[in-house]
Amino acid sequence: MTFVPREETLAVLNLARTRRELHSSSLMSAFADHVFEFLGTYATPRRMRFFADGWGDVELASRVAEKARAAFAPRRARNAVDVEVTWLATDVDEKFAVPVTRSELSFRSPFADALPAESARVVAARWTPTLGAETRPRERRKVAVLLPCTGDQYEWFRRGIAEELLAEGIECVVPTIAYYGCRKPEAQLAHVLRTVSEAKIQSSVTPVEMACLVRGVHEEIKKRDGVDYRGVDWVLAGISLGGTMGALAACALKASGADVGGDVSVCCVAGPSDGTPFVEGSIGKRVAWDVLGSQLGADERATKERMLEEFAELEVGTLAVANSARRAVCLTAKHDRFIVSSEGLDKALRLMSGDGFERIDFDGGHLNFLWKRKAVVVPAIKRAFGIDVVVG
Repeated sequence: MTFVPREETLAVLNLARTRRELHSSSLMSAFADHVFEFLGTYATPRRMRFFADGWGDVELASRVAEKARAAFAPRRARNAVDVEVTWLATDVDEKFAVPVTRSELSFRSPFADALPAESARVVAARWTPTLGAETRPRERRKVAVLLPCTGDQYEWFRRGIAEELLAEGIECVVPTIAYYGCRKPEAQLAHVLRTVSEAKIQSSVTPVEMACLVRGVHEEIKKRDGVDYRGVDWVLAGISLGGTMGALAACALKASGADVGGDVSVCCVAGPSDGTPFVEGSIGKRVAWDVLGSQLGADERATKERMLEEFAELEVGTLAVANSARRAVCLTAKHDRFIVSSEGLDKALRLMSGDGFERIDFDGGHLNFLWKRKAVVVPAIKRAFGIDVVVG
């Protein structure tokens, strides 16, 4: 373990000296963010740092990004090849408080040739509330697609969000994105991406894969409901990375001209708009800057500038499509140390939703959202559906 200088130890002790002193301050509001930074700086082994293998295949990542960007060009994406969705086992999921049917789907990613073999197929779980199912097909369905935040490889975190929505009759789809969960390359440790190129590829392919996912689920709903089909309203939602990916998926859907049965809305909780969090945010404390700088032959400042350049073509503002969302709920943390500025995403969501835009500022830090699912995140998703509830 890395030695922690005495002065740094004292700083952390002083930070946590008394809850009373810090309760009303920005330090206490973002206490978990500060702890993350401290551990990232002094207690994270090299193999658990992001991009420990360096830059990777930057040319491949750029080609993938270019292909993905084509999906955001209006009309140009109408000629995209449809994916063939395979529906797997359907069974009762008894882990919820309400009766729920679980089904699983899979399809080959449009970017499979550029992905590791383990990431070639997109997989997702769909949870459908069965209470009152005999009447629900005659109603307009509501479906929430819950995308993962950084590190959320599996279902456990989003299951807590889904449980609250399922109780309201809202179906939930929980996808596994490239490099996560069952799509994780064998050599990768947990969710820690080994190269900058892998991070860029993940951010490039996910919105397009999610747009394909929505279309596939919609076709299944139409097929199952038959003459009772009344349409579907969607909310693409997520925290941090997931929120941004969901917003971009809505843009890709709009650009494709696909009919998905109704309104598409988004709920972005503390989402980034570009690669800035890796450079200026808390997560940057866990980046292997020494490796990246060594491979680049540059100092840390120049290395960070290069990082921003790599992600510039995926900046949300350059990909946002006007009128792609009926509503856009933007939930931000006032003392967020991961997302330095929300202005870029804010501007993009306003373009996407016009009068349907709503911003809610939460008095906390970035990581506070992890244990504020029921009080903050779930109500924000409901507001994206047009349900009038209080957030917080």
